[in-house]
Amino acid sequence: MADQGLLALSSELDKVQPVAAQTLDILNGGIIRRLQSFIDDKLNLAKIRDVVTQDDFNKVDGWLIKRLGDFFDKDLHFEDLKQVQAAIHLVLTKAQDIYSKAQKALNSRYNFDFAAAYMKNTTSTALLDVNFDLQQPAAADMFRKVVDDSDLDDLLVQQAQGVTLNLATLSHEIQRTTTVQLNMPYFSFDSAHVNDSLATITAEEDWGRVLVYELNASDSVTVKNRYRSDLSVLASLQVRNGQLEMTPDSAKSIAYQSRQVKKE
Repeated sequence: MADQGLLALSSELDKVQPVAAQTLDILNGGIIRRLQSFIDDKLNLAKIRDVVTQDDFNKVDGWLIKRLGDFFDKDLHFEDLKQVQAAIHLVLTKAQDIYSKAQKALNSRYNFDFAAAYMKNTTSTALLDVNFDLQQPAAADMFRKVVDDSDLDDLLVQQAQGVTLNLATLSHEIQRTTTVQLNMPYFSFDSAHVNDSLATITAEEDWGRVLVYELNASDSVTVKNRYRSDLSVLASLQVRNGQLEMTPDSAKSIAYQSRQVKKE
C-alpha cells in the first residue's frame, strides 16, 4: 500500500476509520482524560491520609495498598500506616521546596570547558675541538665536509692524516608537553604529560676514536589529585672494537613509580 501512495487508502476504509477515530479521540483529550481520571481514582493518597481505624484501612482500594507496598518493599498492614502517612506528609510539605529547586535547576546555566595544548621543543648543540693540517689532502677534504656541508660523520668515526680530534660533543634534546583540562558541573579533570629526553655523543682520541653515548630521559604523567606516573632512564654506552657496551664506571638506571588515589 505504501508503494501506491495515499490513494490506496480509499480501498482500506474499514481499517482506516477505527484508527482515525482513535487518533481523533487522543487529540481531543478523551484517552488522556480517562487516564487522568484513573490516576486520580487509583492513586488518591487522601484515602490513605484519612485512614484512622482498621475498618477505614479495609475500605481502601487493594490496588493502591499493593502499589504502596511495592514502594516500601513490604506487605502493608494497618500497623504500618503511621510510617506511610508520615512519608506522604513529608513529601507534601516539601513539595513546594522541591518544585522551586527543580525550577531553579532547569533555568540555570551550566558551563562546560575543555582545553587541550601540545608543545614540542628540540635543541641541538655541537662543540668541536679539532686540529686540521690543511697541507694534508685528507685533512683538507674532511675540513671541507665539516665547514661547508656540516657533515660530522667521518670526523667522529674515522681517523685521517693531519686531523687531531681533541674532543667533540654533540647533544640533542626533545621536550614534549601535553595538557588537558575539562571542567563540568561537579566534575573536573586536569592532566599533564611531560616528556624530556637528552642524548649526548662524545668522541675523543685515545689510541683511536672513542665514542661514548649518554642518555638521560624522563617521562611524567600527572592527573590532578588522582594519578601520577614517573619514568626515568639513565645510561652510558661506549664503542670499543666495533662493539657497543656499557662504560665500566657508568651510572645506569631505570626507575618507575606509579601512584593512584581512589576513594576508600
